[in-house]
Amino acid sequence: MTRDGDLRHIFRLHFPEAQWTAIESPMTAAGIPDHEYCFPQGKSGWIEYKKTHTRGISNLKPLQIAWLERRGRLGGRAFVAVRRMAKNDDQLWLIHAAKIREVMDLGLSPTDGISVWAGGPSRWPWDRVKKILTD
Repeated sequence: MTRDGDLRHIFRLHFPEAQWTAIESPMTAAGIPDHEYCFPQGKSGWIEYKKTHTRGISNLKPLQIAWLERRGRLGGRAFVAVRRMAKNDDQLWLIHAAKIREVMDLGLSPTDGISVWAGGPSRWPWDRVKKILTD
């Protein structure tokens, strides 16, 4: 499994109607997320993918946090999608940019702006994920 928990592939698989652009170039803005997406009607945004086995996200860099927070303050759609592969569960956490610093300080905990689903990709409610990404 990849460092992003294979979320890049999983999101593309569950949302084939969206256009996905992977951002891999070091020539882009510092801290820019992994993926830009655009759903029909022009509903676009950004997602940074991470994988963890704990309640912390240790591999999110300060420049990534800053980029996400700024995009969120400007009214853009920006999220961190975390695949938490706990001992007995496979969870998807979707964190709005405005909440990322809170998560970095306190760890993963469901509150407003932070959604969590259990059971692995086949049981995650993709219609609800899409609603969050496009609202």
